[in-house]
Amino acid sequence: MVDQDELYRVMEKKECMRYENLQNNPVKLNIVLGELVPDSIAFIPLRYQDQKIGVAILLAKNEFARSFSGLESKNFIQQATPFLYNSNLIRRLEELAAMDELTGSLNRRFGMKRLQEEFSRAQRFSTSFSLCLIDIDHFKTINDTFGHQAGDEVLRSVTTQMQGDLRSSDFIVRYGGEEFLLVLPGASLADSYEIMERMRRRIEAFQLQFGSYSINFTISSGICSFPSKNITEPSDMIRAADITMYKAKNSGRNRIMTTEE
Repeated sequence: MVDQDELYRVMEKKECMRYENLQNNPVKLNIVLGELVPDSIAFIPLRYQDQKIGVAILLAKNEFARSFSGLESKNFIQQATPFLYNSNLIRRLEELAAMDELTGSLNRRFGMKRLQEEFSRAQRFSTSFSLCLIDIDHFKTINDTFGHQAGDEVLRSVTTQMQGDLRSSDFIVRYGGEEFLLVLPGASLADSYEIMERMRRRIEAFQLQFGSYSINFTISSGICSFPSKNITEPSDMIRAADITMYKAKNSGRNRIMTTEE
């Protein structure tokens, strides 16, 4: 069995590892490729500027004709590693550009782009999805009482607590200040209410330890789902969720309300 741990060991050793005459001993690669039956396999560590980039896996039906210490192999490694390094760097920069630095959620610019994509997909395939606008109750009081650093920790904590119920397709957007958008593709209004209610209870029960202070906080949220009457674009959903959220706040806060209420 060859798994991720084995590949990490190859990278640490900084040298090629070869296995040959394997036809009677199938190698199972637990790294997406599945089960293969090569006669020979080689793992070549790829490093660039002393940074670990990955491992090249070479498979052959027969024995390898050459060693991997020759000029050809070195040229392959020298050409592959900068390409992979730059690809990884570009992908990481794209991820960083899309994220809100404080909370790790999507920032508003990229979040609105994702929201538009989900809205267009729902229109095209006639599927549902929901948008929840979330506001931290009495956030200004938290900042005034405990300081802005405590406020930052509250923002981080809310994001962390929200992530507990999310699927891989769901995403959080820091919409502005203490407001967040939660986008739930494929979720109905009833589904979204259940998800948000679990989040509300979890956040209400959570206690943030900040220095010598114990800080409790709550959220209010308005939920809008598509398809719905008078919803023709994402801004309509945000507007409806915003109106509903303020109804929740005016009803005493620490509440989840839907556009149907």
